[in-house]
Amino acid sequence: MEVMKLENLSFSYGEHSILKGISCTFDAGKIYAIVGKSGAGKTTLLSLMSGLAEPTEGTIFCNGKEMKLEDKYEYRSRSIGVIFQDFNLLTKLTAVENVELSMEISAENSHKKIDRQANRDSAYGLLAEMGLRRDEADRRILKLSGGQQQRVAIARALSYGPDIILADEPTGNLDEETQREIMGIFRDLAKNGKCVIIVTHSSYVAECADEKIELKTVNHS
Repeated sequence: MEVMKLENLSFSYGEHSILKGISCTFDAGKIYAIVGKSGAGKTTLLSLMSGLAEPTEGTIFCNGKEMKLEDKYEYRSRSIGVIFQDFNLLTKLTAVENVELSMEISAENSHKKIDRQANRDSAYGLLAEMGLRRDEADRRILKLSGGQQQRVAIARALSYGPDIILADEPTGNLDEETQREIMGIFRDLAKNGKCVIIVTHSSYVAECADEKIELKTVNHS
């Protein structure tokens, strides 16, 4: 089932074109790897799909709806979960508190009542699914390893049940063993119906994907 579609998508900074004429579709239950040389616009494309930037030309559809007509805050609190390259976790909070905060923000943006106890229970459950013990879930972020922090970031992205997961170089700072474990988590998410879209330089991650989308650097000559 198609969950996202890009139609003739372009993006420019002034006269400098970053992306030009990108068209592709993304289905539930699959992992997609977006690859290409540095400067090809991979992270820019992810920003467009997450609603953090607007395309210069073209249209993005999410679950059949035109994104530009959607409330961007609600869109990012309901339809997609974003995993950043540097995790973007709040270091003064514990792992479980980071996930809880994401749930609260989602509820506020969707105008829903916040149930803190239910959120706490759900956050612990998500972190357990990601492989964190209860004592690890109660640790502050800086007391966790890079691999554990990535698991927290994934749990946070899943905390409000989005259909689509966008990940920017999620294994870039991890050792090979941890990289394999994180990709195992993504494979399980896809098996459970999520659409996982990963920007990556890793040949291993690209090989693990169901489909590979290669971006070419725009020729400015």
